[in-house]
Amino acid sequence: MSNSKLKNIKISVVCPWFLRGDAVGHSAHDYYRALREAGFTNVRGLGVRNDFPDMDFEVCEDAKSLEDNRWFKQSDLIVYHFAIHHELFEALGNPEKSGKHVVCFHNVTPKHLTPRRIWDVIDRSFAQIALFRHAHTIWVDSRENAEELTRQGIENLPVVELPIAVDRPAIGALEDKPRRRVDLLCVGRFFPSKGIVDIIDALAVVKKKTDRHFVLRLVGNTDFSEPDYVREVKERLRLYGLGEHVDFIGKVDEATLARVFRQSHVLVSGSYHEGFCVPVIEGLRAGMIPVTYDAGNLRWIAGGRGRIVTTGSVGGLAQTLIEVIEGVAESFENPGAAVLPLDGGMKSARQFSEDAKAYASSFSFDNFTGRLERAVTRVFAENV
Repeated sequence: MSNSKLKNIKISVVCPWFLRGDAVGHSAHDYYRALREAGFTNVRGLGVRNDFPDMDFEVCEDAKSLEDNRWFKQSDLIVYHFAIHHELFEALGNPEKSGKHVVCFHNVTPKHLTPRRIWDVIDRSFAQIALFRHAHTIWVDSRENAEELTRQGIENLPVVELPIAVDRPAIGALEDKPRRRVDLLCVGRFFPSKGIVDIIDALAVVKKKTDRHFVLRLVGNTDFSEPDYVREVKERLRLYGLGEHVDFIGKVDEATLARVFRQSHVLVSGSYHEGFCVPVIEGLRAGMIPVTYDAGNLRWIAGGRGRIVTTGSVGGLAQTLIEVIEGVAESFENPGAAVLPLDGGMKSARQFSEDAKAYASSFSFDNFTGRLERAVTRVFAENV
């Protein structure tokens, strides 16, 4: 297929919810934007809800309404964004479907890490992965998600890794941040799988073992969080008397979030499951050192530019945070001194910032657009 003909194909981006506060919905919107940016002129989003006014969007609530949709039926390429069960994805199993069907797999949180009330949905989500066998190819955000497909028995299909686009916050440098104290940041929804209680437990130990002044900011959209878990986190803070060391901020606007990234030195994640983990790349862009568990893609996402800890080891997390806090505080005095204890070796603040900037920039929207364009071209290549 010629390039001019390829750019005129009709494309459907299928996602149940194109939501601003949701990582998958945001990623699906980025796919729409990137396809348009790459010159594909006929792109439309199909799903239940859309928060993005720039999208050409039509409502489809289930597989039947999707299959009856005129644009869907005429599409040459259909890209499904899958992270949890929805009736829309049943269209993948229709033997009479036309066009090339591609699944963008964002992974599924394991049942034991979710509230019991949604266990049935998680079971149905993993069962629905079997429909992927009817796809032409699968695009994944990360190596972790590709390996999960193998664990789920999805093999003998082309799998292409397309890391999520991360173009914010603004690029920052560790050595340019405020030096009055060491600021930590945990950003994300409040769910048991995010291990925020582990972080609080670890900080209770850190407080006793370092004289360095530190503050952790907890930032996350409480509208998409588990209320019982939010109460548990707040109760732990009260129990340990961490009021002067932890600031529970909750939901913030984009300007406030950008400011918090700009001011913070260390990004902390106690997550027990991550298919990608956008906040790590956001933290590196902002000049922050990531300290995380080694669950899922967390063991690869920073590429040695931070510290990873055995998942569930609160003691290990506490000790690692002490070492990183001490290193950051020492770097305040001499940004050129190799005092930061990273998995990739001892680095100075300046060395870390330069490396973090180069690495995080590889996840730019422009680079993502180029990768996506090549992936679409591959789908329609004659030898595929």
